[in-house]
Amino acid sequence: MRQETPSPRATLNRKIAQHQAKSQRSCKSIRKKIMRFSAYAVY
Repeated sequence: MRQETPSPRATLNRKIAQHQAKSQRSCKSIRKKIMRFSAYAVY
């Protein structure tokens, strides 16, 4: 067990947490973009 290199699962969890925080912040803008893209895709 080396302490210099963190376990991949820990880094992955940290990345997921950061991504969730970002997505919660920019959720509305992302939804607007998705609506726009889906409208373009449908029509």
